[in-house]
Amino acid sequence: MKTKMKLFSMIILICINSIGCIVTESTRGLWAKKEKDNSLLDFASGFITGRGSSQSSVTTNAGTVATYTIGGTVTGLTAAGLVLQNNAGDDLTVASGATTFTFSTAIASGAYAVTVKTQPTGLTCTVSTGTGTASANVNNIGVACLPTVATALATYTIGGTITGLTASGLVLQNNAGNDLTVASGAASFTFSTAVASGTAYAITVKTQPTGLICTVTSGTGSATANVTSVSLTCDSIGSSWTARTLPSSQSWNSVTYGNGVFVAVTPSSTVAATSPDGITWTARTLPSSQSWNAVTYGNGVFVAVGGGSTVAASSPNAVNLRSPAINYI
Repeated sequence: MKTKMKLFSMIILICINSIGCIVTESTRGLWAKKEKDNSLLDFASGFITGRGSSQSSVTTNAGTVATYTIGGTVTGLTAAGLVLQNNAGDDLTVASGATTFTFSTAIASGAYAVTVKTQPTGLTCTVSTGTGTASANVNNIGVACLPTVATALATYTIGGTITGLTASGLVLQNNAGNDLTVASGAASFTFSTAVASGTAYAITVKTQPTGLICTVTSGTGSATANVTSVSLTCDSIGSSWTARTLPSSQSWNSVTYGNGVFVAVTPSSTVAATSPDGITWTARTLPSSQSWNAVTYGNGVFVAVGGGSTVAASSPNAVNLRSPAINYI
């Protein structure tokens, strides 16, 4: 019995000085020679390898491996949907209203990196002190959540260049509003109200300047940047002409306007012409071949007169010209 106690003491000392040791085959053989009662050998072996012990740490031939929990505090989490990760895994869903969190999986002594995988509804959460090396339980990571601020939609100004504006009174509009009065002599313009990205714009002249006619080119589009390509050209009334084509080759002698129609006559045939806009003309027939010298409009009637005869012609719409135009006394 005395021999058994000495050998058992020797085994315990070996284990104390070599943490995580195991009973080797040579030790077991020595024990069998010294003592044929295997019950004490089994007890010693169980003690050395942890069986029957209250020790909670995991041991290996290399020693005990410590593990630590990773967590911290949460502020402002007023909505559901927040999901955190540690080292790009171990997903942790954090409930609305939570003020703390701890990942379910503890880690061995080593690096940790806490990030937001999914933001909660209507909130933006940021992590502070979320990385480090664990040498104890970690509880100083901060997750702060704030309401998400909507990104402002980009806006762009609408404007362009002006030529020939030598008088006052010009008023421009964008999309039938945002009136812009442009001073005489101005070479450019910009509306005071910018438009949102992608919004359509349409520049028109609301009021013409005194004695001038201003026309807009490149006045419509969709704004994807500040617009400076709109062009406004102003001319004196009657100073700028565009060639148009009458319905036949004649010596056109006179033209008038009334009742929404232009009427032109010739001096030596039955041909007349009408146009609703001065651009597109239609041939009309006068009641006889005369030297039609003039045409005018008044009291709801067009009247044409010829030279060297008593013939005149009239029409309420410049289509059905008839003779005589009036009974003269």
